[in-house]
Amino acid sequence: MKYRMSFSTGGLFLRESILLAEMYLETQEWKLVRQRATDENLVQARTVSSTNRISGEIIGRLTSLYAEELDLLVNGAENEQKYVAWLSICRRYTFVGEFATECLRESHLLLKQSLANDDFDVFFARKADWQPELENLKTSTRKRLRQVLFKMLREAKLLDDSGHIIPALITSRFQAALQNPAQDLSFFPVANSSMRGTP
Repeated sequence: MKYRMSFSTGGLFLRESILLAEMYLETQEWKLVRQRATDENLVQARTVSSTNRISGEIIGRLTSLYAEELDLLVNGAENEQKYVAWLSICRRYTFVGEFATECLRESHLLLKQSLANDDFDVFFARKADWQPELENLKTSTRKRLRQVLFKMLREAKLLDDSGHIIPALITSRFQAALQNPAQDLSFFPVANSSMRGTP
């Protein structure tokens, strides 16, 4: 299976994700959501091609979410919304999900307090051993992927601006919305995937 690396398009896109998710909950039709996102430039891109690309990426992420998760993205507290957006990214892009599990959460469990560029580079090299197409990416592309991944982690409030890991505050409402808590919580810096957080 090849990795989907198109997450380099941008960041967490929280505002846009909430807007498109709300539209879907009203229409129950992703095709209509995408058409309106394009026609009205809801993602506020500069060109039509950028609008199409960004809208497509966001909708691709959102289609990985179940009804309860989409509802929480629209109606949850700010941290819950950010965590659902991050969850959708980890599901959509296997590379990001594996980084979250193998680097972000593992570092947290090992009491390593931060993530740095080197952590990404080592992870990338390890994955490239199994996915030759990664080896063919330009150095500039790798740097862009790293930059965007760390940006998304900061926007999701899982890293601070200095690269320190911020433990996820998992609420019982967030955990209850998850379809597969053991798998889904592995994407977050939490000590125990079965723990229950605050209400």
